[in-house]
Amino acid sequence: MTLISLVLHLSSIMGQSQIFSPIKVGEKVPNISLGKIVNCSNEIGTIGDLKGKFVLLDFWFKECTSCIREFPKLEKMQKKFGDKISIISVGFDFNTPGGIEKYVDKVRGTKQEIHLPVAIQSSSDSVLLKLFPAVEFPHEVWIDQNGILRAITGANAVTEDNIRDVIEGKILPFKPFVLRRLLSKNAPFLIYKGTDENKSENIYGTAICGFIDSLEPSFYNGMGNLDTFVTRLVAVNSTIYNLYDCAYAKDFISSFANYKRIIVETAFPFYGKPNNVYKNLDNWTVGNYNQSSLLSYEIVLPRKYSLEDAHKFMIQDLDRFFEIKSRIEKRHVECLVLFRNSNNDKMESKSKIKHVECSADQVDATFENVPMRVFLNHLNQLLDTVVVLDETGYLGNIDMSFHLPENYKLDDIRRELKKYDLDLRAANRNIEMLVLSDK
Repeated sequence: MTLISLVLHLSSIMGQSQIFSPIKVGEKVPNISLGKIVNCSNEIGTIGDLKGKFVLLDFWFKECTSCIREFPKLEKMQKKFGDKISIISVGFDFNTPGGIEKYVDKVRGTKQEIHLPVAIQSSSDSVLLKLFPAVEFPHEVWIDQNGILRAITGANAVTEDNIRDVIEGKILPFKPFVLRRLLSKNAPFLIYKGTDENKSENIYGTAICGFIDSLEPSFYNGMGNLDTFVTRLVAVNSTIYNLYDCAYAKDFISSFANYKRIIVETAFPFYGKPNNVYKNLDNWTVGNYNQSSLLSYEIVLPRKYSLEDAHKFMIQDLDRFFEIKSRIEKRHVECLVLFRNSNNDKMESKSKIKHVECSADQVDATFENVPMRVFLNHLNQLLDTVVVLDETGYLGNIDMSFHLPENYKLDDIRRELKKYDLDLRAANRNIEMLVLSDK
C-alpha cells in the first residue's frame, strides 16, 4: 500500500462549474466524465457509457509499485468475466503532467504492458478523486450495473468470488471504507496535546495502544517544530517488528534486511514478520490482522533528554510491555556476500544526477550516481530469504543496470552481476542480529 497527500482544487466538468462531495455507499454515481482514456478501442467518455456492466475503478499512480503489481490480477479478472465487467485503470499524474500516458507508452510491448483501458487524471482537477477520495493506493471503487456505489476497498477485496457475487446482485459485507490520514508531525497524539511553549503544561510519559483505524502507518522522531519544547518519538499502526526496528534505529542498521536480521527466541505470538504480510489476506482478514497485530506508541520527554535517550526508553518500554528481552548481539549466520572479482572498475558513476528506477516486480532496475548500499538493498529485496552483505569495499557512487527474467534464480542474478565484475558467494559471517527472547 502506498500513501500520497492530496490537495484538491475542483474546477468545472462538461462546461459547468460544480462542487462535488464524496459519495456514500448505496448512492447513485453521477454521470461524470472519465477524462482522456488510452488503451481503449470502444468509445467510453462517462460513467454512464458503462451502465449495465459492473464497473471497477482502480486508482493508481506510476510510482506506486504495489499498484502496478495488481495489473496482471485485474487483467485476469477482466478476461474471466468478459462483457459483464468493465475494469478501468485510473492513473493519476501526481508528479509530472503527461506522466501516465508516457508510462503506458513506455511499457507497451514489455512484460509490464498495461492492457486495461487507462483513464488519465490530474490530482488538481479530478472529480473522481473528489467523489471517491483516497490517500491509500491501490484504491478500488465498486459500481454495480445500475450505477450504484457498492463499495470502496483496497486491492485485497478484488477476488474472483467477490466480483461474481456483486455481478449476481449479492450485497457483500465489505468493511466500511475509512479515509485514513497521516499523523501530522505537530499534531497531538496519545500523550502530547499540542505545541505549547509553557513547559509546565506539557505532559510527559509513554503510551502504547492498539490499531487506530483513522491513521496510516508512520514513524516520526524529533517531530519537526516540537523539537523546541519536547523530545518525542511516535510509531503509528506498526507491527511488533517495526516497533523494535524503530527503537533500535540508532544502533541497528535500518534496511530491508532487518526482517531477515531478526531472531525470535520466544513463545510470544509475534505477527507479521514477512514484508508481504497482506499478500494473501482478503478484505475481511486484513481488518482482523490490523486489529490484532498493529500497535501505536508514543514517548514524550522533557527537552533535556536526547533522541538517543528516547530510543533507549522505547526499548525498555517494549520489553516490559511484551515481557521479553531484546538486544543486539553477534550471531553466526549463513548469508551471501557481494564481492569484486577484479580490479576493473565497471560501475564507476558517470552520471551527474542521482536516479533509481525499478519495475514493480523489481526484476528491471537502473541505478545512477548512488552509493553501493542502495544497490545492496535491492539485492536484499530480490533475495528475500537470505541476508546479503557488501564486501566489495567500494566507496564511490555507482551506475548499474539490472535485468532479470520473471522467474529469476540466483544464477540469473549472478549473471547480471558479472557484467560489473561482481559476484555472490555463500559464507558464514558473525554479524549483528536483533534478538527477541524470553526473559
